[in-house]
Amino acid sequence: MAAKQVRLAIVASVTAAGLIATAGFVLAEGGAAAGPPQAAKGPAPAEALKSMASFGGAWRCEGRNSSPEGTSFPVRATAWVESRHDGNWLMFDLREMRTKENPRPASGTWMWGFESANNRYSGFFFDSIGNRTEQYAPGWRDGGLLFEGRILGPGFEAPYKDVIRKTGDASFSISGQGYVVGKWIVFQHLDCHR
Repeated sequence: MAAKQVRLAIVASVTAAGLIATAGFVLAEGGAAAGPPQAAKGPAPAEALKSMASFGGAWRCEGRNSSPEGTSFPVRATAWVESRHDGNWLMFDLREMRTKENPRPASGTWMWGFESANNRYSGFFFDSIGNRTEQYAPGWRDGGLLFEGRILGPGFEAPYKDVIRKTGDASFSISGQGYVVGKWIVFQHLDCHR
């Protein structure tokens, strides 16, 4: 019986210690109880992304790719845009076509969302070259969204922005610009049509 009572005492001590430790996490700085999470400042993500519903579906895109070294070449691409994850994200999948001028076509995917707590759009991009971006846009202005943030690629990091502009009922443009070698360079500009 004594061994059983010792085990129960140990379990009770460990449980009490766990409760005390848990209580320490619940208390905010200064000993006050932590409150509920802050209420969202803006609309729910799915509601806010309804303003981007016209981007849904298939697109044909044409434009140019450029490099910091000054080379530039024409590019053609296809794009597919669809609502994902219960309407809380918009996926934009882009695939360049192989051409004589573009023998190594790239592909990439944006995930566009909305942060209710910060009342802003978010954009995350990943491509076949190994680049990724994290960008934010405060909202629609003059028919467009200006996503600003950073690009991280193989061996570099730089300020980066994507400008998305509705150019008609069934068209839009997208321009990706990076700040490298002391200036803004348009790495890719595409005009997309149904």
